[in-house]
Amino acid sequence: MNRMHCVLCLGVWCLFAQNVHAQQVTIRVVDAASRKPVTDATVTVIATDSAAHTNVLGFCQVIAKSADSLRVSHDGYLPAVFAVPEKDKFQVSLVPEAETLPEYEGGDKAFGSHLAKTIRYPANARTNGRQGVVYAIFRIDSSGRMGEINFHEDVRGRNDSRTDYSREVVRVLRSLPGRWNPSAVGQTFILPVVFRIPQLTHPQFRQPTLPAGRVLSEITVSGYWTTGSTDH
Repeated sequence: MNRMHCVLCLGVWCLFAQNVHAQQVTIRVVDAASRKPVTDATVTVIATDSAAHTNVLGFCQVIAKSADSLRVSHDGYLPAVFAVPEKDKFQVSLVPEAETLPEYEGGDKAFGSHLAKTIRYPANARTNGRQGVVYAIFRIDSSGRMGEINFHEDVRGRNDSRTDYSREVVRVLRSLPGRWNPSAVGQTFILPVVFRIPQLTHPQFRQPTLPAGRVLSEITVSGYWTTGSTDH
């Protein structure tokens, strides 16, 4: 009987531990330009894929943990991805999409195709069995010029280093053969690049808090690892 009681208590404790940080969060979504409420915006808890929609006043409620990330989206607006703040009520501003936005010469297909063919798995990272994901964040101004490139990285493996991947992505972005077409306004782009080694277990990467911007299609770069390998 005592043993069964202990097992029952352990099960209840585990369930409690999983949900102790979950709370009901109230979110209001507004237009960043007009400050008016955005109706029927979708607020998604990324970890659970559960979603809610804002009402006519821009409000909705979701159940989320403090470590969760939320994605807020609506047609005609740039999506916003961010970590749940340490409060149960907060406001999110969505940036309207402009009618004319920067576009790579040849479109998204040409941009993604060039990156997929050109980005190399860093030799040092591959030799040490490191896998990672890089979110490259860059802005194209109205004249078609690329500004500073910033990064969010999650790298897993031996001799962890957070510079190999971003350095390689910068190399390719700065040497694009095509141009970005001029537009009425500039825009922020977010490019996810995943570096994976097929022979190794693929880790679960963390979802970072990202700024508002257009998220481009994910690029996956594969590297083949053998102990002591240094070839490209």
